[in-house]
Amino acid sequence: MNKEELLKIISKEGLRIPELNKNPKDLINVFGYYFDNGWIVYETDDRATVYRSSVFDTEEKALFELLDLLREQHYIDSV
Repeated sequence: MNKEELLKIISKEGLRIPELNKNPKDLINVFGYYFDNGWIVYETDDRATVYRSSVFDTEEKALFELLDLLREQHYIDSV
């Protein structure tokens, strides 16, 4: 999967738009990923603190993880 495919899935499923290739510094309540000696997928809280993150060796694996987080959050928001 690449970024374009991810964005198509997000649009089709009505998921939250993540931050792509952006460090989470000062970002509040977001999901995203960026590269820093590995692909890092993260979620921040209402104080801009990263409280969930994972590191992957390929961008493709990171995008699949990001999609899983977005789907999980979409389900939580719908309940």
